[in-house]
Amino acid sequence: MIGFGWSFSWNEKLTFETALGLAIYNRADGRMTHFTYNGTDAWINDVGKKAVITATEDAPGYTMTQPNGTRLFFDIDGRLIEKRDLNNNSTFLAYDGDNLTAISDGFGRSVTLTYNAGGKLDSITTPIGTYSYTYDANDNLVSMTRPDNASRTYLYEDPNDVHNLTGVIDETSTRILTVAYDLMDRVISSALRGGSDRLNSIARFLSGISA
Repeated sequence: MIGFGWSFSWNEKLTFETALGLAIYNRADGRMTHFTYNGTDAWINDVGKKAVITATEDAPGYTMTQPNGTRLFFDIDGRLIEKRDLNNNSTFLAYDGDNLTAISDGFGRSVTLTYNAGGKLDSITTPIGTYSYTYDANDNLVSMTRPDNASRTYLYEDPNDVHNLTGVIDETSTRILTVAYDLMDRVISSALRGGSDRLNSIARFLSGISA
């Protein structure tokens, strides 16, 4: 959707392994949570605090009730279509096929998403303007342009893996991140502008599309 190594926080889905009696919650960051069918009417996750998946009563699909009371509603194809909190405030999601095209809430706010011919995210239009995304020939995200036309550039200079993010250039054309990898594709160093060298600092650049 957004190129290799990137994720979108609303890109979540349910899939099922019927023969194994499993429901799998696929999170936007790539993590998966497994739920086991109880033999009657629900799939249960017993790791830590319990979450439960049941068939939605008033429409084809499924409802996941999380330990904090938040409910996630999925359509019959497993696509997330609504997130509802304890105060019954909902966020709604709409799709064209598997592509998420709109996000809205009960207060009239909305976000629309468009895609390029290759199925990659092309733009996100919000109440404050449009964010645009471009990609290279390897389907790597290479730039993000904000509504004020300021851009951030992402570099992929590793000769051993064309998808490894090796640097970030900010809106002032300053390189603010440099990353190096070994031959086993492991991060061996990361340097932020100013000389700090903290591997965990990479997370904020890799965790999503907001930069």
